Amino acid sequence: MEQETGPETGKKDRKKSRRGLKTVVIVLLFLVSAMSAAWLFRTNLAEKVLAWWCARQDLTCTATVSELALGYIEIDELVIDNGETVPFSAAQVTAEMSWPGVLRPQLDQLRVKAPVLRIAFDGESLSYNGLRRLIPASGKAGETRLPPVDVEDGRIIVATPAGELTASVQVSGALSDNGLAEIEIDPVILSSETSRLVWSTGRIRLESVDGIISGQARVDLEQAKLGTLELAGAELTLDVQDIAERSELVWSGSVDALSLPEGGASGLSFEGRAEPRSGISGGYATLLEQFAVVGFEVDVTAAHFAGNSVAYADFKADLSLQAGMLSGPVSASIEQAGTRYGTARLMTVTGDARFDPQARQLDQFTGAVVLRQAQVEPELRLPEYDRASELIQL
Repeated sequence: MEQETGPETGKKDRKKSRRGLKTVVIVLLFLVSAMSAAWLFRTNLAEKVLAWWCARQDLTCTATVSELALGYIEIDELVIDNGETVPFSAAQVTAEMSWPGVLRPQLDQLRVKAPVLRIAFDGESLSYNGLRRLIPASGKAGETRLPPVDVEDGRIIVATPAGELTASVQVSGALSDNGLAEIEIDPVILSSETSRLVWSTGRIRLESVDGIISGQARVDLEQAKLGTLELAGAELTLDVQDIAERSELVWSGSVDALSLPEGGASGLSFEGRAEPRSGISGGYATLLEQFAVVGFEVDVTAAHFAGNSVAYADFKADLSLQAGMLSGPVSASIEQAGTRYGTARLMTVTGDARFDPQARQLDQFTGAVVLRQAQVEPELRLPEYDRASELIQL
């Protein structure tokens, strides 16, 4: 049966086509209008998204988004509040972004004016007052590579049991490429009923040219009594040198007296050197993984720790990266050593150690342990002696 293809049928087809075209146009107009409205109100939307994200982390964030484009954002008067204190604030934050993929923004440059970071130290650990909750969990720690950052008139305020310790911060560029970072800690004498802090010098200056870092750090802490930590006469000097187009860290320092809940030490001195694998990178999870060479020496005139004591001790190590492990010779000399197993006038340890920098633990030791004029406690029995032998791998 043949269908009619006369004038009336043609009119009906044209009407259907016009209705379909009209529907598509209306849908497109609606989408364009919605997108235009979202674009017109994009700054308000961004502020609401920021507030929503912070609220999910039990924080209150307020800010004014003054400019927002695909490759640029400017935020004024940023304040992050945890209900008790303001862990972070900044007069202005600007960011430049690129889009290497769909819905995959990449931060290319960050500028921060007059930021204030407030942290707390109780004598045992640092607290960032909830700021870490804003960091999304994604991948391994340390995999994120920081973009160039400019920090102008920055301040760090550390709340301690003795009072507030303050420092000024200036940063430009990226230390992994070309950049400069300066931190100056303000000299203070702080006291409370149970705590005291006397800080005379604190300066850090690091500069990077084509990924090669050089700079200095100097810290003089005359006295600290914060919670369970007591420290007196602490000095630290760190030099970062450019040697054969590689950065080398050289440090030295001393502590007159140190007291912790687990023990204490006096007459502590130390020095060492380290070479990074290739500049300073954020691509490794732990600090030790950054280094290809680590060498150090530590001397202590007296120490006690977890029921053990020594009248003098000297430790040395010279480790280099081999097959992912820091390996090399180690030695120790301990005088008048005392443990719950017995005593020894002299204890020496020599050998080779293999240290896992990722797990941060000793993987293997081969060498010799020699005890001179050693005495075992009379009440020590064989099972206990076997346990001691397990603890000291000959």
